[in-house]
Amino acid sequence: MIKYFSQLKTKFSKAKILVIGDIILDAYIEGHSNRISPEAPIPIIEANSYRYVPGGAGNVVNNLNALGAKSTLIGLIGKDQEAEILKNIFKKENVSLRGLIKSNRPTTLKTRVIGDNQQLVRIDREETQPANKKEESQILIQIAKLIKKKLCDGIIVSDYAKGVINKNIMKTIIKLAKKEKIAVFVDPKNKDFSIYNGADIIKPNLKEAISASKLSNLDGSDNSTIEKMGKQLLKMSKAKGILISRNKYGLSLIQKNETFHYKTQALEVSDVSGAGDTLTSIFALCASINLPYSICSELSNIGAGLVVQKQGTATISVEELLKQLHKTHAHISKTSSSERNALKQLIDMEKSLGNKIVFTNGCFDLLHVGHVKLLEESKKCGDILIVAINSDKSVKKLKGPQRPLIQENDRARILLGLEAVDYVVIFDEGTPKNLLRLLQPDILVKGGDYSHDQVVGYEIVEKYGGKIKLINLVDGKSTTNTLNKILKNP
Repeated sequence: MIKYFSQLKTKFSKAKILVIGDIILDAYIEGHSNRISPEAPIPIIEANSYRYVPGGAGNVVNNLNALGAKSTLIGLIGKDQEAEILKNIFKKENVSLRGLIKSNRPTTLKTRVIGDNQQLVRIDREETQPANKKEESQILIQIAKLIKKKLCDGIIVSDYAKGVINKNIMKTIIKLAKKEKIAVFVDPKNKDFSIYNGADIIKPNLKEAISASKLSNLDGSDNSTIEKMGKQLLKMSKAKGILISRNKYGLSLIQKNETFHYKTQALEVSDVSGAGDTLTSIFALCASINLPYSICSELSNIGAGLVVQKQGTATISVEELLKQLHKTHAHISKTSSSERNALKQLIDMEKSLGNKIVFTNGCFDLLHVGHVKLLEESKKCGDILIVAINSDKSVKKLKGPQRPLIQENDRARILLGLEAVDYVVIFDEGTPKNLLRLLQPDILVKGGDYSHDQVVGYEIVEKYGGKIKLINLVDGKSTTNTLNKILKNP
C-alpha cells in the first residue's frame, strides 16, 4: 500500500507542528453489565479495564504522532495525579514536555463509563476560568520561543474553552506566525470568531458554525446554505478558509473564490469522540507539507470517517489513511466530471510530493503478457502510473461491434490488480486528449509499434514540458492474435 503516495509518510515524518490549547485527560472505565442496581434504575458495571488517553490538545498531538509527525504541546496542567499520567504518556510518545505549564487548577478530566461497548455516562472535572496573568505570560514566552526559532512548520490552536486561549494569546500567535510565514489552524469553541482574526483555517463543527454565524434552523444538508454561512464566517474572521464538519453530511471547505464539498466517509459510527481533533491534525499536517487545501480537506474527511469507526478517543495511521484513499479513488468512473476532478486533485498531490506521473492508454481487452510487460516498463519510467482505458462504447467504434470481449469495469478491476498500476480511468472519447490536458502527466508512454508523431496527444504533452516514451512490445502478443488462436481452436 505504501506505493500509493509513496513519499507522504516521509514528508509527514519531517513535519513539525506546534499545538497550543486546552489539555484534557480522557479516562475510560470499561466493563460488563448483567444486572440493575437495587439503589436506582441504573446498570451495575463490573469494571475490567481502566485506561487513559490524552484529550483536547493532547489528542491532537496523539493524532500527529500516529501519522509520524513531530509535535510540541503548549498548555496548562495541574499539580495532580492526572498531570503525571499525561506526562508519562507524552514521554512514551517522545512529546516534549517543556510547554506543559503547571497551574493551581486541576487537570481537566473527562471520565467515561462504558458498559458492553456502550457509553453510559461521562463525568467531567474541570475549571474553565481564563489563565491568570502569570500563566498567560508563561504560555506567551513558550509560544514566542518556538515560533521565533522556527521550530515548527505549522501551528494548531486547539480551543476547548477551558481557559488557555484568549484574545491576547491568539493575537500574539497570529502576529508571530505571520512574521515567520507559518500557517495557523484553529479548532474553535469561542462563539466570537473575530478572536481568531487572521488565522489561515478555522474548523468549526456544524453546531459551532451555526452559533458563530447566528443563523438558525439549519440541519447541514444544504450546500448553498453552508456556503453562505462559511462566507459570513470568512468575513468575520478574515481567515483564508472555513472548514465545516457537517456530521453525516460530510465536510465543506469555503474559501473566498472556491468551495469544496465532501461526502461523509464513515461506514459505521462507533464513537465520535475526538474526530474533530483527527480532522484538524490531518488538515494542518497536510498543509504544512504544502499540499493544496482541497487535498488537505479530502484526506481530513477520510481520516475522520475512519476514526469514528473506532471505540473511544482514537487515532489512525498513514497506512490506514492511504488504504482508504485508494479504495475511494483508485478507479475513476468515466461518467462523472466530479470524479475526474477528484483524480486531478490526487495527481496534483502526487506531483507536490515529488512523484513523477506516467500515463498510458489503450483498450486492454483480454489482457495478455504483452500488456503486462508494457505496464511494468511504463511504471519504471516514473513513480505513479495512470492507465486510461477506452470505454465499451469507444472500443466498439475502434474495434467493431464484437468488441470488447471484457466489459469496461471488469477491465479496470483487472488492471488495478496489477502491481504496476496505481490508477485507472475510463474514457468515452475517441482519444485520451482531454485527460492529458486535465492531468498533465510527466511522461506519456505508448508501445514501440507507434512512431513519435503517431502517439495521440504528443503535442499536448510536449507543449507543457512533458516527454514521450516508446516501449518495445513482446513479439506476437496481441489481443487480436490471441482471439484468432481461440477461434481456430474452438
